Amino acid sequence: MGETRAHSRIMKGVAPRTRPGSAGHPCRPSRRHRDRPIASILVIAILLLVTATTALLLDGSSQVSGEPAALLSRTTRSPGHGSSTSRSPGISLVSQTSWVVPGHGFDISVSAPRPSAPANLGFRVTVYGMLTSRSAFHQAMNGNLTTQALDSSPLIPVSSDTTAGHRIASLHMPVQAMGAVGGGRGPWTVRLFCSPGTCDGVYPVSVSLVARATGRTIGSLVTALVYYTGGATQPLRVASVVPLSLTATASRPGTHTGASHSISSTDLGLGPRLGLSGITHLAQVVSVLGHYPSVDNSLILDGQTAEYLAMSSAATERPILGELVALTSNSAAHQLVDPTYTEIDATEISMSGIENTLGLQLSLGRQMLSKAGFHLPAMRTWLSDRRLSIQAMQALQSYGVQTFAVPPDNFQSVSTLLTPTSPVHYPLPAPTGSASSTGTGTQAPARDGLAVTIDPGLSVRFSTTRDPVLAAHQMLADLAEIYFGTPNDPLARGVVAAGLSPSAPSPAFLATFLAGLENSPMLRSTTLSDLLSSVTPNSGANGDRILNPPPNSLDSAIISTLGKDGGDIASVASSIPASSPTVLELQSTLLDMESSLLKPGEQSDLENAFTAELHTWTSSITFPPARSVILTSRSARVPITIVSQGRLPVKAVITLESTTLEFPHGDRQLVTLSRRNSTVYFAVTARAPGDFPLLATLRAPHGNLTISRERLTVHSTAVSSVAIVLSILSLLLLAGWWLRSLHRSYREKHRRDKMPRAA
Repeated sequence: MGETRAHSRIMKGVAPRTRPGSAGHPCRPSRRHRDRPIASILVIAILLLVTATTALLLDGSSQVSGEPAALLSRTTRSPGHGSSTSRSPGISLVSQTSWVVPGHGFDISVSAPRPSAPANLGFRVTVYGMLTSRSAFHQAMNGNLTTQALDSSPLIPVSSDTTAGHRIASLHMPVQAMGAVGGGRGPWTVRLFCSPGTCDGVYPVSVSLVARATGRTIGSLVTALVYYTGGATQPLRVASVVPLSLTATASRPGTHTGASHSISSTDLGLGPRLGLSGITHLAQVVSVLGHYPSVDNSLILDGQTAEYLAMSSAATERPILGELVALTSNSAAHQLVDPTYTEIDATEISMSGIENTLGLQLSLGRQMLSKAGFHLPAMRTWLSDRRLSIQAMQALQSYGVQTFAVPPDNFQSVSTLLTPTSPVHYPLPAPTGSASSTGTGTQAPARDGLAVTIDPGLSVRFSTTRDPVLAAHQMLADLAEIYFGTPNDPLARGVVAAGLSPSAPSPAFLATFLAGLENSPMLRSTTLSDLLSSVTPNSGANGDRILNPPPNSLDSAIISTLGKDGGDIASVASSIPASSPTVLELQSTLLDMESSLLKPGEQSDLENAFTAELHTWTSSITFPPARSVILTSRSARVPITIVSQGRLPVKAVITLESTTLEFPHGDRQLVTLSRRNSTVYFAVTARAPGDFPLLATLRAPHGNLTISRERLTVHSTAVSSVAIVLSILSLLLLAGWWLRSLHRSYREKHRRDKMPRAA
């Protein structure tokens, strides 16, 4: 979770320029300049006239601009108008009947922006022929209505009731099928024109907002009428996976993971990034889940979110954790997917040669959820919206992952044109080598795996933000279309609808979807683990061959940084307990750097935060300021003092280096620093007297992490025995030479005295 960066923009003013050589008074405008205001007034008047004329042509209706959602297009093909479409300015679905059974009607409520003259507008409902494939369904929901229009209603007046500035129209329509009419009290009856045994299916329904005077379609939406006569032998099992992550990117600089004191979102550095809306959104989603305790689903909750909720002291945030823990503890309907600490791409990490951090992601993610009070899942399932490579699956299985939920194109035998409705057995080759762990996770031998494929057409609707009620009913109709593909299949079938966005879905979408799923006669909610255990896997003669994904997209510099930082964490974990706040904080920052959700430049911010956290720890363990050590004998013990300001004992290795000193008992020692000041003694031997440099280095027991380094000066006054003997011999030789010279001088003088002197 990176730090919020404020970008300021400097607005530069430009001085007005005068045209060179202009005639007349410098302050008096020319005639051409005096005519400009008159021309501007005329242009504005013309524009106002055009605008007023356009408003009259639209019969007083107000259009609300807005781009349609990528998936939920508000355009539809009108009967007899070819491929022409109309963009929806704001018409949206309020509610509708999820499915219709014989004897019941079809109810639908829509809203539109409040016009100035509602009597000038009306709604028209058009029902189209039954769809026969999912591809036709998706085209219809995008406005490409290719089946024949069965019936179209007359214009239905827009109600004068308003809600939040919108007009609401509630339509209650009887449905006529197999010659019988059932339900509803509206002025118009939906006729399906079907015979017994041929009515079950999905019928597109277009609702248009039309200007009465001109007949122009102002806005429209496309939903579906699901008709079902009953008799399902095996309901379609639906495993919905709901993401509940608060975090999207970056780390929390300055936090202390595992600290005993409670903190707020501001302390965590999450406030500017999450904001009140993120917390409120999550609270609403959790409340919706609690209102449907009998609807089975799987929940994605990463370690970051669990850690944040557990450490927050805000009164509005603490209850969310309690509700989530109660939701997953008291009901088997809500199961947690095997958590990681943050959102990652396992394939990128394994291809980068740093797959050891996968074990760290899983270990720390489970640790955070366990500390927050959650019961961890028995079946460990890895969910990925991207294809997993063989190396990634091998690495994940070695860390305890048992099953996978992956895209359908992850396997060669799974057709992307058909909807996979059963798990896949696949043979996984034995790994060529085992991945090493950064102090966490116990590896198990790789084995053949079991996977279920994620339906992309269903999953994309989880992230819909515009008209979420319509998206939910389209998703229920899509599931019904899958069921009607083989309605009398005696074998159990199932699909996975996973919200692949890290943030929670719209509460309105989730409430509508869960309500429809709860009472559906052809759908049955389930969890990922139950789907994998209750639906017979589909395996070919030789199983499914795994397809490798595209090449790794991680930058080589990031890969090198992640590898180095992982080694530093292992070094720190060899010095202090792996469960200490320092190690957990470094691990969380490293795992944040692996997030697949990071924006450009955020890796470097996290790397700076990691470096700062590591420096904070290493700077708390130092040598005293540089000093001199005096040796009065040739062999002596040199004291080395280390100052440790931390509260935990620290294991470290002290190494001494010198070119003129010898260390008869070794130049390194493994020590435990349990006090503020610890002194270690080294036996040294000085080769000669004088001043010599001595380099002391403190390193972690494992790895290449240098904790501290200091240069000392050793002053030796000791003289060796050889030097003493040589000095004595030199003195004796000098004394002998001096005595001999003195004796020779005396003899020479005595000889000269005895010689006769000349007369």
